[in-house]
Amino acid sequence: MYKQSIRNISLFTGRRAIGLTRDKREIQDKASGVINKAEFNKLKSQVNKLDQLMDDVEKAQEKVRDKLERQIPQDLNELSAKADNIKQQLNARIDQEEEERYLAIRELQEAYNKLLGRPGVAAPTEPSAQQPLRRELDECKVAIKKLAESVTVVKNVLDRKLQDEVRKREQDVDRLSAMIQR
Repeated sequence: MYKQSIRNISLFTGRRAIGLTRDKREIQDKASGVINKAEFNKLKSQVNKLDQLMDDVEKAQEKVRDKLERQIPQDLNELSAKADNIKQQLNARIDQEEEERYLAIRELQEAYNKLLGRPGVAAPTEPSAQQPLRRELDECKVAIKKLAESVTVVKNVLDRKLQDEVRKREQDVDRLSAMIQR
């Protein structure tokens, strides 16, 4: 049972470590069989280089793992927070613009009604006199509707762009995760 446990534990070591360890063992076996001291020193330096290479690979893996586990999600969260902030600012601006336009229409209607209701000012009773005022009022209404529509379109376009950008960043993270797991 004990020997079986030792075998199972040895199976859990990584393939790369096994391969590098096997290479190291082969070089050491060659070194022990070598009679020439120069060849022995050469093989010993190769073993040292192999040890250094193993350390470098482990450090590089740790850096990539750290970036994948910490930095990328942090960047994604910051980007998401910025997108939400921009969206809130746009919504606030659109709401403010809508309110201002509504108040402007209301003021125009009140001014028009005052003009019609003043006793000193003769209310234009002729259709030809009312026509320019009505046309101007209608033009203002149309302009305000167009402005509201364009603001809505801009809001929708920016929403789509933000969603696309967030989706791209999430795909980048997924792709990097897949690359690391290979």
